[in-house]
Parts: sequence; structure tokens; C-alpha cells
Amino acid sequence: MIPAYFDGKATLTELNALGLKDYKIELITGIRAGYISQVKCGNIKNPRYDICAKLYNLLEAERVSHGTLQTESHDVASRAVIA
Repeated sequence: MIPAYFDGKATLTELNALGLKDYKIELITGIRAGYISQVKCGNIKNPRYDICAKLYNLLEAERVSHGTLQTESHDVASRAVIA
């Protein structure tokens, strides 16, 4: 399930930082690169739900494959060690 507030621009920025450029996102998700560009530049502020779901699922999969996905229990444990 995608979060209630979904920032498409930030999601695409993070996907780009993980090495997925717009054309590759298009190949994986089927979302046209032109639409992706419009979301990135802010012309489309609220993408359709199905597009948000595809981008969110792709981001979660990429976070897992790059080892950057942290569970909430990990975050709580790391904060307890620091404090």
C-alpha cells in the first residue's frame, strides 16, 4: 500500500540517484518518459493512483536490492544506541 502522501518528484529523484534513469523507469513500469519528466519538473503535482503505486513499488524494490531499506525496528534500535 502506498503512503497517504506520495511525493512523485522526490520518488523519481531517489530512483535516479539509485541508478534508474527515466527511460529505464519507462521500460520497467510502462509509464511514458514524457509523463515522468512532467512529474519531475512539477507540472504534474498529483499523479494518478496507479502511477503512484507503480513508482512506489519500484522504489521499494530498488531500496531492497541496494540494501537501503530499513525497517522501523532497525530505526528504533539505532536511535536507542545513539541516545
